[in-house]
Amino acid sequence: MSLSRFYIAPNYFEAMKAAKAELGEDLLLINQRKVKVDAFFGFFGGKTMVEVEVQVDSEQAAPRRNAKQKNSPAAAPQKQTDEFIDPRSVYATAKQPQQQQTIETIKRNGYSQAVETAAAQQSFQPRPSPVRDDVATDKLMDMMRLMQQQLDTLSNKISKHPQQQVIISPPPAEMAGASRAPIYPPNLQRVYELLYRAEFSEPLLNKVMIDLQTIPEASKDDWEKLKEHLRKRLVGLCKTAPQITLNDAAPEIEGEAAPKMPKLVAFVGTTGVGKTTTLAKIATNLVLKAKKKAMLLTIDTYRVAATHQISTYADIIGVPYEIIYKESDFLPCIMRHQDVDVILIDTAGRSQKNNLEVLELRKFLYPGNNIEIEIFLVISSTIKYRDMQDIIKNFGKVNFNKLIFTKTDETTTWGPLLCLAAEAEKPIIYISNGQNVPDDIMPAEANYVVKKIIDNEENA
Repeated sequence: MSLSRFYIAPNYFEAMKAAKAELGEDLLLINQRKVKVDAFFGFFGGKTMVEVEVQVDSEQAAPRRNAKQKNSPAAAPQKQTDEFIDPRSVYATAKQPQQQQTIETIKRNGYSQAVETAAAQQSFQPRPSPVRDDVATDKLMDMMRLMQQQLDTLSNKISKHPQQQVIISPPPAEMAGASRAPIYPPNLQRVYELLYRAEFSEPLLNKVMIDLQTIPEASKDDWEKLKEHLRKRLVGLCKTAPQITLNDAAPEIEGEAAPKMPKLVAFVGTTGVGKTTTLAKIATNLVLKAKKKAMLLTIDTYRVAATHQISTYADIIGVPYEIIYKESDFLPCIMRHQDVDVILIDTAGRSQKNNLEVLELRKFLYPGNNIEIEIFLVISSTIKYRDMQDIIKNFGKVNFNKLIFTKTDETTTWGPLLCLAAEAEKPIIYISNGQNVPDDIMPAEANYVVKKIIDNEENA
């Protein structure tokens, strides 16, 4: 009669070694397979083991098992005695013949054969095969069928409306920047990445991408046509203003001409953005190119050498200048120079974080007597966009009218310039691109700004 037994071990060789150790060498391998042990529901996790099924004649296997049981210490008859026996001595006595036999085997046959002999002496208890949880399997299959039904239903709904255009909402900019996974057709995705690299703000980036999805499909497939659509939309968003316009002649009152007031322009901003240099560039162009009479005025008495700098520029250009030390001197100074066309006012750099200093600046810029001062906020294009927004918010207390961006020669990202002007609803009037007076300044033009955005990022 044949006897079938199952053995589970980490690999095939250990499983067969265990089988031979218990049943002998004359056995027949029936089957082997990989099984999961200690798996969740019989499927998930657990450890992969090898199970072998072997067959041996029952009469041949029985004597080997009986011999093992006979030689085991447990099979020896126990002597009845009232004398106390130390368990440790019994264990040592029972183990001594086996240890002596192992030592003799090592001496005769060497280490490798001794290991096989020792392994054969160990009893191996086969582990039962894992049992599948039929209830859990049925639940899993039901869930998969339900998911397939939901996918089929969604697919049918989409197929019923093939003509409907799907507008994809862009993800948050920081998420898109992290994953950079395509979410649009190729050319639109290219536009999205171009604007993202140009550091467009999230609201404006979303607006542009949603607008571009409404253009004809033929334009989406042609990169040059798509780029032209992009250019037109960005030009429409970029707010710019013409150069300084001077006041018209004052109207006559009772037959006499009223005194003509000069154009008043103040330059405000944080420290180190180039307010004084920008003022000198504009003054030089007004005097030498536009042939206008100008006067320079500074209220910056905080910075070391600030007054010396403005006086040096005035001497080079050939225009008068004055220094104002207190608020009460501001209005009389203006009245003394009514014969000029424009008065350019330099101010001390103020931190947007210091509300007290910003409010103090406001007192100078609103002297009363219906005198209006046009205020230009000067911002460096090299600072972070969040800092730009903070400056816009806090200098809003002085009610500035226009924006000037400096140091554009030191940046490769022009997106923040357009976004800031669009979101603040304030136009850009000048762009400064270097330190040279008076050359490195130009009137702001939307086409120029947009060209810089597209060309810089397309060639990056």
